[in-house]
Amino acid sequence: MGRHNARDEERIRSSLRDAAEAYQPDRQAISTRVAQGRAADRDPRTLRRTMLGMRPAGAALAVVGVLVASGVAVRAGADDDANNAGPGPAAVVPAPVATGSSERPGPAGTVGTREPPAGTTGATPPTGTTGATGSTGAPGTPGTPGSQQPASSPPADGATWLDVGSGTGQNSVATWSQKDVKLRNTSPLTKLDVTITVPMAPGVADAGKFTDVPNADFVVTVTPSEAHITYSFVLRDGKTLSPGNYVFAAQFTHKSGRVAGKDAYVLHAATKSASADRSGTIA
Repeated sequence: MGRHNARDEERIRSSLRDAAEAYQPDRQAISTRVAQGRAADRDPRTLRRTMLGMRPAGAALAVVGVLVASGVAVRAGADDDANNAGPGPAAVVPAPVATGSSERPGPAGTVGTREPPAGTTGATPPTGTTGATGSTGAPGTPGTPGSQQPASSPPADGATWLDVGSGTGQNSVATWSQKDVKLRNTSPLTKLDVTITVPMAPGVADAGKFTDVPNADFVVTVTPSEAHITYSFVLRDGKTLSPGNYVFAAQFTHKSGRVAGKDAYVLHAATKSASADRSGTIA
């Protein structure tokens, strides 16, 4: 009888090991079964009576299954708790600290970097225009040329080596304006005279000038009168302006709501063999 029990015990142990090694738990089914069991609040005595009614080998396998299932269920329950946990506190991202814009000078060798009066407001200024060297100047601020491309006047005199346009710089604000005259010459200029006139009115006052031509080669003046403020850029005798793109700008303050349209320019240019004149209003 003892030998029979020993064989049965060894066979049960072997079956238990094989069953444990081959067992592949169904997490979803186990979780569902455990949840149902919790809901029904089954009496442990009922499980005991059921187990006693099984044969020894079946009872042992059932015990192993219950133990394994309980372990898996605990793990599954922990995973479910982790998955169902609410999100952690949101990361607090510090807001960017606003910094004041520093004054930046215009391109090297230029004249006129004066700022508008304190308290003036306007849209964020665009980047500076491209000078004769092809390099981009510092970001535009009131006191440097805007990037607006003015409309070009037609070469009525047939001088295709000269293209001239004018416009209001995009960096102008409600009480500060910049009037630009831009030229493109494909031949060297031996003479160049650019004049910008701004009608005098209440609140109008000179606020600076700008040009990206070689300053040592030009005489730049600002002359106020009862009728106008006149900005003049004159190529010195004996100097030559190389082919390129250039800007000449008048800067002035005024009252808010000033109606533009009477600002004007006159330009005279010459090469060794030809000359040309341009004029117009600056919108």
